[in-house]
Amino acid sequence: HIHQVISISLEITTFLKKGSSFAFPKKDNNHGKSSISLNEGFVITDRETYNAYNWPSPEDFSTDGLKRMADYLPDGMKIIIFSPDGILENVIRLIGYENLCYLLYDEPDVVSDVFEQVGSRIYRYYKTAIDLDCVGGIIYNDDWGFNQQTMISADDMRSLLFPHVDKIVKLAHSCDKPVILHSCGQLNAVYDDIISMGIDGKHSYEDIIEPVESAYDKLHDRIAVIGGMDLDYVCRKTPAEVNDRARAMCKKNRFQSICFRYRKQCSDVCSRRKLSCDDCCRSSLTRYDFQYVMIFSSRSSVAPKSNTHMLQTEIESI
Repeated sequence: HIHQVISISLEITTFLKKGSSFAFPKKDNNHGKSSISLNEGFVITDRETYNAYNWPSPEDFSTDGLKRMADYLPDGMKIIIFSPDGILENVIRLIGYENLCYLLYDEPDVVSDVFEQVGSRIYRYYKTAIDLDCVGGIIYNDDWGFNQQTMISADDMRSLLFPHVDKIVKLAHSCDKPVILHSCGQLNAVYDDIISMGIDGKHSYEDIIEPVESAYDKLHDRIAVIGGMDLDYVCRKTPAEVNDRARAMCKKNRFQSICFRYRKQCSDVCSRRKLSCDDCCRSSLTRYDFQYVMIFSSRSSVAPKSNTHMLQTEIESI
């Protein structure tokens, strides 16, 4: 994976890696189809099965892989660690989505306890690696929505989920490291919560929900907009169409940049660093913007290789 990342022609100074092999034991989710069901593989259905579940400890899993990888990182490159799925995703896989919807009303205490067990362990998972020098930040990856709404109510997210996410954000910021949220789905009902928790950047935008251009117009002065074209667009459109859209995104962003690390207007950060705006943005290890990450899609690390080289050429020309 290191070689794959380094070979990308864009100037990307971070790459993603799981902090350890920690995960929550679940049943195999195999219903004989090419998709993954949100209603199969569950192991907790009530208080009895909750009490019987063997909760794993993140501290029992080694982070030596991260430490060994640090020796191979080029100067200036850092690792962004991600989790073994997010808190809500793990709760759904342990309980089952339809079961969760029922239990929120029938046995809310059980649901609250599952969120507590999962959330506290995801926090401890990040804590095992966040202070390593090779770690430049974290990505909290947790799909929170469908195409038209959040997966559970916004109020339930605020009471059950966000307190744990808030602790994770505070943990990363205490080590002066930024937090990226990756979450697919319609999140308009909770964007204010996302921003108030201090999350530094939001990743993944899908055209069927909200194109990245309109998301940028709405969010760029409040949170870093990370990611770009929907993978479906990248795969189905011609190189010329991807090219034109990429150029338009770069031009939209050109004079309205946000410095990802500091979450302040770019000009303010540049003046403090006594650098021109362009030099400051190019030198920041945690600088994320369309010119660096626009080929990242909502469901894939990079665009097809042929388009990657083309986009880099066009970025340089702009």
